[in-house]
Amino acid sequence: MNKANKTVRIYAEWMFDGEAVQPVIGVLIEVQGKVIKAIRMNARADEAEEAFPNCAVLPGLIDGHVHLCFSAGNTHAEVVQDLIQAPPEQLLRRAFDHAKQALLAGITTLRDCGGPGSVPVMVRELIRRGEAEGPEVLVSGAPITTPRGHLHYIGAHAGNLVDVERRAEELLEAGVDFLKVIVTGGNMTPESDRLSCQYGTEEIRKAVQCAERAGKYVAAHVLNREGVRRSVQGGVRTLEHCSWRTGVAHHKYDPQLARQMREQGQFASLTMSAPTWRKVVPGVAGLDVHLFADLDERFASEREMLADGVRFLLHTDAGVRQTPFGISLIYGLRAAELELGLTPVECLRAVTSNAATALGLEDRGRLGIGKRADLLVVAGQPWQELSALHQVRAVWCGGRRVV
Repeated sequence: MNKANKTVRIYAEWMFDGEAVQPVIGVLIEVQGKVIKAIRMNARADEAEEAFPNCAVLPGLIDGHVHLCFSAGNTHAEVVQDLIQAPPEQLLRRAFDHAKQALLAGITTLRDCGGPGSVPVMVRELIRRGEAEGPEVLVSGAPITTPRGHLHYIGAHAGNLVDVERRAEELLEAGVDFLKVIVTGGNMTPESDRLSCQYGTEEIRKAVQCAERAGKYVAAHVLNREGVRRSVQGGVRTLEHCSWRTGVAHHKYDPQLARQMREQGQFASLTMSAPTWRKVVPGVAGLDVHLFADLDERFASEREMLADGVRFLLHTDAGVRQTPFGISLIYGLRAAELELGLTPVECLRAVTSNAATALGLEDRGRLGIGKRADLLVVAGQPWQELSALHQVRAVWCGGRRVV
């Protein structure tokens, strides 16, 4: 049989399909090539080539906002300095190392939300061609930002409406999967102000129009409530960080704006990087306290938003300070359960089915016939206890076992 059409039968004690509240018991998944060919319930372990008793199978995880070239150093300043000084070949090696770390943790899709030059596209292409091992990678390339705005040191600079259109067309021509627009200032760029906006609704809408003509979308970096308003009205698909910040340490949720997000089918992409793990990982409490003294208010505003039915995904922002690839997603899910009042099932959906829908990837994020064969096998039942995700037993990415 052609290797591309090779069939393997996988048995697990339980299955979480990416959506259902209750798991399936005694499941046999038949994978042919890169896709799931059949799923059968009430199966036996001796019917499979690969059997995992006392284990659960679930869709491969999706981390919807990472930076493969960032070093995850001790401080934001250290990460930025390294990014500026490191030669492209070093950044490429690092990106592959990070991709492999993610894969070992069961993450089979990464969305890179900003990197220098052509490095992210090279990583994507080498992995797709099988010349490097890693998850499926989606890339924005250089983020569209102002000349001295957030991430300007790796950005596609655009100071006005004409520049935004030009940069968007250049990036799309270069083959990016989506556009990243830096709507507000950010934490990693001292010369920017996270309470101020860099672009108006008109510039954002222009980027969205360019992306949609190419069958793609815009992800907007937003760290204040006015940025949320402009991004929602501009028609972006995902609001990265989606912060309701109104002051240095204050957040104020706007239910009318959230309703518009819900009606337009937009997604809040919520960041669970290292400072949010304060109840999960000893030692991170107080990290960057000058930037994150408002965590209680942040989480309160996000709980209101989620209670109002805004669709969401959870991501790590891996690569930023002290947020490594792989394990950070599990820490982030455990923190989200505690801080956002989510159930383990809701957390799992936020990095499987919900994330797939947000990223326009309907071929994954769920276990079903015809879906891409991205599978994660862990010991235990993660829909009851998320820490089971630390116990990885096997990973398939696009039908190929990689762990």
